[in-house]
Amino acid sequence: MIQIEGITKRYEKNKGIHNLSLKCMDGEVISLIGPNGSGKSTSLKGIAGLLKLDKGYVLLDDKNTLEADTKRRIGYLPENLKFDFNMTGYELVEMVNVLKFKYFNGDEETEISKMLQDFDLWESRHMKLKNYSVGMRKKIGILLAIMRFPKLIILDEPTNAVDTKGIITLKRYIEEAKRRGCIIIVSSHILDFISSISTKNIFIKDGQVERIVSGTDNVNLEEVYKELYL
Repeated sequence: MIQIEGITKRYEKNKGIHNLSLKCMDGEVISLIGPNGSGKSTSLKGIAGLLKLDKGYVLLDDKNTLEADTKRRIGYLPENLKFDFNMTGYELVEMVNVLKFKYFNGDEETEISKMLQDFDLWESRHMKLKNYSVGMRKKIGILLAIMRFPKLIILDEPTNAVDTKGIITLKRYIEEAKRRGCIIIVSSHILDFISSISTKNIFIKDGQVERIVSGTDNVNLEEVYKELYL
């Protein structure tokens, strides 16, 4: 379980998030929805323990996400990826895996090799990242967030620049993560994608939760979006 209690981070012109609280259970897929500037990315960074919050806290199984040991149980895909582009795709995956999990054995190597194949990155695994397309870099970022199926998976705009096959593969891995009891928190502007994966939809406005819609409520997310933001 993840418990988000009153997290607040304010920037200039009153941007950021204010008193955001949420509880997510194992196997849930939570989607954050809202226009640019509503506080989605700031919320995800705060949940991942990547921000010094003004107030509030986030607990993953009763452990603060600011703690280093807790961060090893979190996979995070930022909206804007920053890599050492002189590394190859496989070098990056190996480095993150060893630094994060401290070891890399045959079982993990087999699982990661399968992910590279599933996301159509196997043939380019020894190519330098600077020669990857934007979509290929995004898929490497998705792989890094999901590999070894950490307890909390955070994906910020995962479908941007990703082809249709990649999105279908991503959905399949999200379903597998749910089956394994992971908690997945996603931000996306693509409402069709959101509605196909989410168990709970969180509409954010001005850095605060405006409305919560269950994925089982059969509610048209586009109509809710128009009501709240247009």
